[in-house]
Amino acid sequence: QEDDFRIKPYKIVETPNGLKTAFVSLLDINPNGIPDTHPDNVKGFVFYNPFEKAQEYLFLKDSSDLFIMVNHMGFEEDVKLANQLPAESVNLIIGGHSHTKVDKDQIHNGIMITQAERKLKYATLIKLTVGPEGKVNREMELLTVGKKGNTRADIQEMVDAYNNNPALTQTIAIAEDDFSNYEEIGYLMMDALRKGTGADIALINPGGVRISELPKGAVRTRDVYEMDPFGNEIVQYNLSGHEMRNLFLSAFTLDENMPIYPSGMATRYLLNTDGSLKDVELFTTDGDPFDMNKMYKVVMNDYMASTYKYDHKDPGQGLFRPTAETTIDYLKELKNIPSYKGMQRVEIVK
Repeated sequence: QEDDFRIKPYKIVETPNGLKTAFVSLLDINPNGIPDTHPDNVKGFVFYNPFEKAQEYLFLKDSSDLFIMVNHMGFEEDVKLANQLPAESVNLIIGGHSHTKVDKDQIHNGIMITQAERKLKYATLIKLTVGPEGKVNREMELLTVGKKGNTRADIQEMVDAYNNNPALTQTIAIAEDDFSNYEEIGYLMMDALRKGTGADIALINPGGVRISELPKGAVRTRDVYEMDPFGNEIVQYNLSGHEMRNLFLSAFTLDENMPIYPSGMATRYLLNTDGSLKDVELFTTDGDPFDMNKMYKVVMNDYMASTYKYDHKDPGQGLFRPTAETTIDYLKELKNIPSYKGMQRVEIVK
């Protein structure tokens, strides 16, 4: 029941030899005061500044033999945190969120920081040894996760049942070329939304594209759900060019200085010398400057509709159509997916 739901602020685990290890987990919060997720997913929760909260749990260093943070903040933020904490106050930070590949010791202010990229390509073997005087020796090694090895039959059976589900293995289109980055896949997804809804423009946040590679050949239903696994629905707006520019300017910081992937238009991001955003210029697909006073039919996922805060008049209308299913329907009709290799709809100028 909801009243019984509790999140423990920390956990101390004691091993059979009496060694006590304290664990605390910190989340990065965006300018809207929540983690990078749909606001509906965190209704009823309150989030605090992780850098301030970390200070409140430093007492665990004195009540345990090892103090470990398991964070979802990003590597750079973990480094920033380590440098703000007292030296050697935490033995280890195991990080995530930025998908950083840490393949050698990273010690900052006496605190080891690790991260193992994404999608189980790697695993970090960490060895912590506590000496008689309480001194901690730390070693880490980044290991490649292979496709061979011991398996648990019951878990393999569940995985096979998912992978072999006919509804997911159905071929819906053929890709003529490899897709080799998030941008190319994002452009494909937005072409599907734009053409599937009859909109002028379709936009997706960079975090809404969850795979960076798609090999040429058969594209299955499962591939689309791996691109777009969130269950988002489409929201339609009538926006002027000025309002779209407001959206791009607002989203850049929220999306950790990454651009939106568009369909039906192109953009040029102009950056200041410190990497902050100075301006965004909008262009038609022919490279002509946008008519900023014209109204455009724009579609996006409901995460963007709920999260981005920018000046616009139209409150938007939900189409009650899931983004992934719209992509699937589009690819079934398209049948042959043309090459997107080298396609560039976003330019970043420093």
